[in-house]
Amino acid sequence: MSEQNHQNNSSEFQSAEEWHEVRFVEGIHNNPEHLEDHKQLVRTEWEKHALQHELEDSQQSLREAEERADRHPLTGLPNRAVFDRDLDEAFLSVEQGVRPNIAIVNADLDGFKEVNDGYGHEKGDDVLREVGDQLERELPLLSEILGGLRKNDKVYHVGGDEFLIILDLSQRQGESAEGAIYSDEEKMEIIIEDRIRPAATRAFAEHGVVGSASMGYSLYQDGDTPKTMKERADKAMYRDKATKLERLDALRS
Repeated sequence: MSEQNHQNNSSEFQSAEEWHEVRFVEGIHNNPEHLEDHKQLVRTEWEKHALQHELEDSQQSLREAEERADRHPLTGLPNRAVFDRDLDEAFLSVEQGVRPNIAIVNADLDGFKEVNDGYGHEKGDDVLREVGDQLERELPLLSEILGGLRKNDKVYHVGGDEFLIILDLSQRQGESAEGAIYSDEEKMEIIIEDRIRPAATRAFAEHGVVGSASMGYSLYQDGDTPKTMKERADKAMYRDKATKLERLDALRS
């Protein structure tokens, strides 16, 4: 076959591999009828292969889009939509007796606006990412107070400088990992003052600035809904913030 014919024939196909496959069969059979059948078969298989790849790419793109939709774009932590879903599931597990109790912690950063205004938004973004990292590192360590493997605990970045945490109180009221007798309320006070608040303060210090977090928590109670439990944690956080401001005003006066 001439070079011109070679080029004309090869242009009918989508790839060099496809063309060479057809040439191979043509050389063996040299039968126009069989050759046309085989050409059609090759085209069909190639189209199926291309569609399969397209489908796999689309599914991967969809998974990545869903993952991005569930994550805060700056910190990569689960966002408010995930928090709402997880809290609904946690409520159901408590009501069914799978978990003894759960807690919500609301952490709102103090001094973050001053960091943004004084050092720029890039520094502020660094602090937010560091807060998320520090809080996540603390969760496995809570087993010293709460017991268990802490696999259900999670940190959420729900917007701006607000972070939420869902904690699984995996041991019954009055128990602790070390055998000490604490109520769930006492455990939460220890967690906030000894673990979570210092983690937020460290995050600011890691980037050479000063700041901390106001925090409040709520425990599941009979008759609660996710909304009422979240509202109690919000109110407790704002009380904490107001108390700190009052102390600051007293020092200034």
